[in-house]
Order: sequence, then structure tokens, then C-alpha cells
Amino acid sequence: MVTVREHAVGAGLLIVLAGAAMGQDWIETGDAPEFPADAAQQVTGSGPLHTITGLTNTGADDFVDAYVIEVTDAADFYATTSSAWDPDASAVWDTRLFLFNPTGEPLLANDDAPGSVGTQSFVSDPAIFPGDVDPTAQPLVNGTVVLVISGYANDPEDADGTDLFALGGDYDALFGPDPAAGPFDHWENMHGLVQSGEYTIALQGAAYVSVCPADFDGDGDVDTADLLFLLGAWGTPDGDVDGDNDTDTADLLALLAAWGDCP
Repeated sequence: MVTVREHAVGAGLLIVLAGAAMGQDWIETGDAPEFPADAAQQVTGSGPLHTITGLTNTGADDFVDAYVIEVTDAADFYATTSSAWDPDASAVWDTRLFLFNPTGEPLLANDDAPGSVGTQSFVSDPAIFPGDVDPTAQPLVNGTVVLVISGYANDPEDADGTDLFALGGDYDALFGPDPAAGPFDHWENMHGLVQSGEYTIALQGAAYVSVCPADFDGDGDVDTADLLFLLGAWGTPDGDVDGDNDTDTADLLALLAAWGDCP
């Protein structure tokens, strides 16, 4: 299987030819909100999304950061803060990663990446998770999700204080929502018990929430640089414009139809 990162190497050659930087990385803008109590930060742009970099700071009551992203290859999707699993990931503190759908319903969560590689996190489709998978974890589907990062031992809870995910049951397993829990009500956010710090979340099978799908370099218009990028990504998901997870003639026609300034 050709990975997203292998695609990025080929795309990098095309970037040089086109003379434009195709954005693959997102840096937290201000303070990403505490979803689902508040709307998550929209990671807007075009094309594959490879990293999200930010900061939580419990001393400033910043316990949770949440980002709206697109899952474009659900069967191969992962997000991790563990450099042991992805060299672009980083965190020197005990992270937790959660996935919610946009309406706030919990999907998947992990505390510690499997394999005794540290206290960073790894969340993925259950079929490719490299460790124990709890029966509550259900397969992902392509579409919009909210990726949330917090620190050990912060949990989302229902109104009765029941954790939405049973992360304390097996720290390095992948969990779906606890069926005994009700809807989200609050995060625990306990001072002195929740860790925080700088992080880079590395992703595979993910993309920006696109406001102009053919604008691959994010410069606000569709032009020759975007055309060259699409041609270089032919047959891969990287130049996908129409959302079918491939780059083909339909995407080329869609790009030409969108030529000029983005709406």
C-alpha cells in the first residue's frame, strides 16, 4: 500500500516545479475551543492534512483543544502524538486523543499508544489499531469529525459523572463510547491532575475542511499551481476534488470548472 506520506514525497517534487507551497500542516489559531461545550476550531484549507500543532495550558484553564477535520480514508486513518508511531508527532507529556462526530457524540478514544512506547496517544480505525480494541470501538467512515486532545487524566463525562470512554480500563487500548454513559455534559478539567503542554498530532487519511477543494495551495484561487499539483497526484487521494478519494478525469474537470478566485 502506498501511504499518504509517500504521496507527500512525490507532491514535494511538484511543489518545487510549481513554485508554491502546498499547505499540509495546521497551527492552532488562538486557543482551540473546548468541544463539545463550544464549537471546535475549523481546520480549513485544501488537500491532505499531515499535522496539527498547538498548546494546552491547564494553568490558564486551557485543558482541551478541538479541531474539525475531514476523514478521507477511514480504513487507513490515524492520529497520534507518539513519535514512535509517526516521526512527525511529538509531545513530552501524557496525552489523550478523542474523536467525536460534529454533533458531539463520542466515537473513539485512546490514552496511551500501544507497545509500551510512552504515554502519548494513538487513535485510528479499529481495523488498523496496533493493540487491543475494546468491543465498543466501531469502524470509522469518511466524513467530518472532531479531533480532541487533552491530558491524562481528563475525561468527558455525562451529567452523572460517568466517563464517556472507559479509558482507565486498559490504558493502551482503543475504546468506543461506554454504553452506560449518557450524553456529554462536561470535562473533568481537574487542576493538578490533568497534564498539558505543546503537541504535534500527526495524521494519515485526513484532510482540511475544504472551502475550495481545488485550491490545493490555499492561496484563494484555482490556477496553474493547483493544476500541476493535481496532475502530479494522479491516481492517488491527494488531488481529490470531488470527494471520491481518488484523482482522475472527474477531478481535473472539476478543477477547470472552478478556475479563478474561490468563492
